Amino acid sequence: MLANLCVPWVILGHSERRALLNETNEFVGDKVAYALSQGLKVIACVGETLEQREAGTTMEVVAAQTKAIAEAKRKRKLKPKEIRCCKCKCCILHFNC
Repeated sequence: MLANLCVPWVILGHSERRALLNETNEFVGDKVAYALSQGLKVIACVGETLEQREAGTTMEVVAAQTKAIAEAKRKRKLKPKEIRCCKCKCCILHFNC
C-alpha cells in the first residue's frame, strides 16, 4: 500500500512501538523483511532503553535486534518487487506521479 502511494521509505522498530506495543525483536525483523520484499526502503530503529544502557548491555541489545532482522530476511527468502506508484513506468525513478 505504501509503495502504491509513492512512499519509498518506512520506519520500523521505533522504541515507542517496542515499549508500548511490546513489539519483539523477531516481530520487528519480520516486518523489516516483509517491507524489503515489497520493494520498500527501510529505516530499522535499534537501540537500548535507559535501564539497559545503565546496566551496560547496549551492545548485547543492539546485536540481538540486528540479528533478528538478519534472521528474518534469511528465513523469508522473498524476491523484492519494484516500487511502482502508478502505471506511467517513470515513477520508480522520479516518484512524481
